[in-house]
Amino acid sequence: MKTNDLIDFLSIEPQVLPKSFWRLRSIALLIGGLLISSLMMKVLYGVRPDLLQSMSQANFWVKLMFSISLAVPASQLLISLGRPGMHIKWLWWIMAIPFLAMGLMALQDVMHADVSQRSAMVLGETWRSCPYNITLLSLPLMGASLGFAKSLAPTKLQLTGACAGFLSGALAAMVYCFHCPESALPFVVIWYSLGILLPMGLGAYLGPKILSW
Repeated sequence: MKTNDLIDFLSIEPQVLPKSFWRLRSIALLIGGLLISSLMMKVLYGVRPDLLQSMSQANFWVKLMFSISLAVPASQLLISLGRPGMHIKWLWWIMAIPFLAMGLMALQDVMHADVSQRSAMVLGETWRSCPYNITLLSLPLMGASLGFAKSLAPTKLQLTGACAGFLSGALAAMVYCFHCPESALPFVVIWYSLGILLPMGLGAYLGPKILSW
């Protein structure tokens, strides 16, 4: 390349893609991950046979909204971590609110229940498998989340990976709601939270390995 051509090339202003492009890209990737995760849930575990009946109960929607209320701020945090210089501390506080609210509701249920029922409310019948099922369903979502994060410019790689894992776990918990036979809020706040935090730890481990420039 001639010197003049190189100068002309370097003088061209870079095209800055609008914010809406990145939001649409993230939505498309997460929808793809959700579809794969939903298919895995149906094949591996199956949709609960009494789904329509359970949807008439308030606890089903509380369980579902718990997952969604964690996924929404986590997705915004992931975008912010991919754009260095953004203020993100307030997002961490927002992500803490669903845990606090669910914990208070679960504590209230336990306090009003008979002592003989409290163990069943906490353990249910699937406490041994629930967190690991959510973690398994989070894997395609984690691939989508990390793939999107890598397309940005994250500088805090471990934190970004943890956020991608947290988002994946929250969305996987949302998918798992359509299989899970448990409805007690103490069960949800403990074992669903663990199912979300396990992918978060995995994401923190994979972040520096996958997101490095």
